[in-house]
Amino acid sequence: MKAAPGFHLGVLAGFSLTGILELNAEVLYTGKGFDSNVDEKLRLAYVEFPLLLALRWPVALSPRLFAGPVVGFEVRCKSSRVLGLGEIACDDALSALRREKTDIGLAFGGGIGTGAGPGAVFLDLWVNQGLRNINQEARPPGWVRNQALLISLGYRYPLRGGP
Repeated sequence: MKAAPGFHLGVLAGFSLTGILELNAEVLYTGKGFDSNVDEKLRLAYVEFPLLLALRWPVALSPRLFAGPVVGFEVRCKSSRVLGLGEIACDDALSALRREKTDIGLAFGGGIGTGAGPGAVFLDLWVNQGLRNINQEARPPGWVRNQALLISLGYRYPLRGGP
C-alpha cells in the first residue's frame, strides 16, 4: 500500500503568548488517501482544525517548532473498491465502505520564516498523525489511521504588532 499525493490549503491565526511562545489556530482543507497493491484506491478530503503551540525564535531567519491536537471532518470520499465502476462516492449504495467520518490526531513539525514586507514568508514541514481507527468494517479487520506528511508555504500577515 502506498500513500496518495494530495494537497492542503488553509488559513491560520497566531496569538503571541510570550516573546517566543505562540498559539496557532488553523483551518485546513487536506487531501489524503492510498493506492493498494490490488488496484484499490481511496481518496479522502477533510476540513481540519489544528490548534498548535509553537516556539518561534525572533531572529532574521526565524526557526519554529510546533505541536498540538487536530480534529478533522470528512468532506469528500471516493473509492475504487467495486471493480469495473472506477471511482465512486464512498456513500454510494454500491460502495459499502463504512468509515469513521471524524478524525482526531496530533500534529508536530517545524519550519523557518523570514521577514518580507509587513509580514513574513514561512516554510514548514509537519506530520499529521491520526489517532482514531477510521475503519468501521469487519473485513478487513484492523486499524486504519490517517497519516499525512505536509509541506506548507505561506505568508504571515500581522493584524497587530510584528510578524
